[in-house]
Amino acid sequence: MLHTIEELRANIEPGDMMLLNEKGFEVTAVGTEANETLRGLGHCTVSFKGGPEAERPGCIMVEAVKGEEPLTSADFAPGNTIEFI
Repeated sequence: MLHTIEELRANIEPGDMMLLNEKGFEVTAVGTEANETLRGLGHCTVSFKGGPEAERPGCIMVEAVKGEEPLTSADFAPGNTIEFI
């Protein structure tokens, strides 16, 4: 799957939001290398388990916003978007 590298305008931090096809997730932890990996390579690992500590240095932990629809395989189809705000 191809991706488009966009400029990372600010570091991703706990409390930020991630949108996956407009489904909302709160960032709960950011690994020590995740922001640099995004800047340099345009990708990182996202774990949907949430939690106060990143599982690995390049990982961003997120959890679904209360009341959000569950993820389906269609959420990961080519052409879908992931946005951090």
